[in-house]
Amino acid sequence: MLSKEKLEEIERKILEDLDSQLTVVKSEVNFFIDKDLNLYFLREFIKSYTPKLLKKNAELLLDTLLNYLMSALLEVVRDKDMSVKQSIVQADIRERVKAWALDKNNAFNPTKFMLKEDEEILERLKDVAPGLLVAIGGAATAVIVSDNILTKLVPGLSTLAGSAYVIKQVRERVQRLKKIWKKNVENYLEINKKLLHSWLKSVIEKFHKEISNLKNSI
Repeated sequence: MLSKEKLEEIERKILEDLDSQLTVVKSEVNFFIDKDLNLYFLREFIKSYTPKLLKKNAELLLDTLLNYLMSALLEVVRDKDMSVKQSIVQADIRERVKAWALDKNNAFNPTKFMLKEDEEILERLKDVAPGLLVAIGGAATAVIVSDNILTKLVPGLSTLAGSAYVIKQVRERVQRLKKIWKKNVENYLEINKKLLHSWLKSVIEKFHKEISNLKNSI
């Protein structure tokens, strides 16, 4: 049987791995947020991609945790007689615990990801200049915008201003929106970190229970 101290050590190790994996997820999602993409496409992509990426990384963490647990268990039985070792092999503990952890009743399921909407920029551009969000990318050098659109995009703007000013204003608002989205991602990962920790801890408890149920004393 694994000692309490050993189980706590493994839990600390997997929590360090959890922090590392969440940093990877955050970095990858922010990479896409920084891309010059249509905001409507980007919004929907990030909302669906982030939970999927988080779930994929959760399964990687599960495999890592089971490796830690099996390594610790094999170390304990290293000097035991053959019957004990055979009992471990026959029990197929690793695969049983993994199947339990991935069962729909026990599996980690990320919470729904909601991005804060900036209706001011999204709705105005959708109504009067839907193509502008595409053109706002780094390759854009000039966009023709009518006086009517100028007024709707930036209320009170003089018709003498010109489209360059509008592009500058929209760029700033897009960057502001992306900063909000990055904060949304950070908060989302923090919430799910607690859920992941709880899930991984339940896997440790399940593993410990399985080896405790073996007929041979370990």
